[in-house]
Amino acid sequence: IWRKMERYELATYPRPCYGSIPNFVGARSATLKITRLPEYRRADTIFVDLSASMKFLREFAIKHGKTLVLPAPDIRRGFIILDGAEIRNRSQLASTVKGAVMLGKKVRILKDISVDIYAVGSVAVDLNGGRLGRGRGYDDLVYAILRELRVTREDTPILTIVHDIQIIDSVPMDVHDFPVDYIATPSRFIRTNTSIKKPNGIFWESLSVDTIREIPILRILAGI
Repeated sequence: IWRKMERYELATYPRPCYGSIPNFVGARSATLKITRLPEYRRADTIFVDLSASMKFLREFAIKHGKTLVLPAPDIRRGFIILDGAEIRNRSQLASTVKGAVMLGKKVRILKDISVDIYAVGSVAVDLNGGRLGRGRGYDDLVYAILRELRVTREDTPILTIVHDIQIIDSVPMDVHDFPVDYIATPSRFIRTNTSIKKPNGIFWESLSVDTIREIPILRILAGI
């Protein structure tokens, strides 16, 4: 995927895209499809990751006065909350990683909050909802933490924004991988009607003791 996106000049800043979730030509038009969703229009609170390809969604959500929940650039520092109603006129800055850190409220753990939509970038997806991230398990851990905190639920829609070239025949999925319900591309909007079960929390047996000790929120959830 990375090689194709670079070869065909589909990747945009930051480049080269190898090893990361790629930003791409047409990301804005793909994002606009999301903003027309009834689920988006009804949503008060949206989780969006820090991928460059999701910047337009972060910006639009702030402009629309929604509350954004973001993972801190270092998950050991928890999360960032942005109140779109308060910073609409700074949406362009707030949608950047640096701006979110500057303008957002930093919290170690999420309390008294419920996410209506969970949005993430992807390296590749398939039409059954299979999703491939950067391959280090970071995205799956963040999702599992939010399920553990009951910030998201089984029926919380998960969506991703990708270029058409990132849709492949099949993505191998493990039990800790989460699927996507919606895929938006520059040319298509896809409801996957996925049959893949979403993880309902953290698979503690897959985490080392060192990992748990390094991440404060995991220590809290593990009771150590």
